[in-house]
Amino acid sequence: MRAFFDRVRGAIGFVPNLFRLWARAPHLVETLVQLETTVGGSGKIPAKLKELAMLRTSELNGCPYCAAFHSDGCGAAGGDAAQADALKSRQLPPGLFADEEAAVLRLTDEMTLEVRGRPETVNKVIELFGVDGAVELMATIALLNFDNRMAFTADLPVDVR
Repeated sequence: MRAFFDRVRGAIGFVPNLFRLWARAPHLVETLVQLETTVGGSGKIPAKLKELAMLRTSELNGCPYCAAFHSDGCGAAGGDAAQADALKSRQLPPGLFADEEAAVLRLTDEMTLEVRGRPETVNKVIELFGVDGAVELMATIALLNFDNRMAFTADLPVDVR
């Protein structure tokens, strides 16, 4: 496991506590980390929009571990502090988010709070990002809901970097 931790530390500068948790199941860790890096990595959905979705999911679920991790990620991806702060409220303020951002957040809210996206929301996301982009965004939101549940259940402390 040391070689794995060294690779992660070399790539991002630290080993997230979520990865340390997964390392307790050696038969799963490589697959879970690969899923995380593939879904969270570059693709059709811009990094800022993915980070908004990930932070929103974590805030809706009340996951302090993931919210702290993705607050940092949101800022690094070009998100602004007012937007990040607004994601803490159930009701998002009108006019703060551009159309693309609002569509991403609407799908995030629906998938997190209602389990599925409404057809009109999914169609809007497809219109904006294509089918492959919509699938990528759905995978991002679903993965963060998974991460939130893992972090909550394990009572993970916020990462110290």
